[in-house]
Amino acid sequence: MGNFDTVRNVNGERYISKIIRYNNRITTTGYYKFENNSILRGLSQWNGVNWEPMGFGLGFPGVTADSIGVGSSLTLYKGDLYVAGGFDWAGGTHYYDS
Repeated sequence: MGNFDTVRNVNGERYISKIIRYNNRITTTGYYKFENNSILRGLSQWNGVNWEPMGFGLGFPGVTADSIGVGSSLTLYKGDLYVAGGFDWAGGTHYYDS
C-alpha cells in the first residue's frame, strides 16, 4: 500500500486518525496534506496504486493551500460516508444538521 511517509502538512505534523473501507476502497481521515504530489487535505482513498483526494478534502472557507481541516472519525450509515472533526466543509460540501 502507499507510503504515508511523504504526507505532510503546514505545521510539519501528520497523522491518520481513522481508516475504513468505503465503496471497496481504503478510506482515511486525519491531519495530512500531500502524498505523491496529490493535495489530500485530510480525507483520501487508496485506488490500488496511489492515494487520491476525496473531492476537496477537509477545510475551511477560502480554499487555500493552508486550509486543512482535521478528521477525527469516519463511519458508514445507510451506505453513506460520514466524517467528524474540525472543518467547515468535507469534499467541498457544507452540511450542518441541527
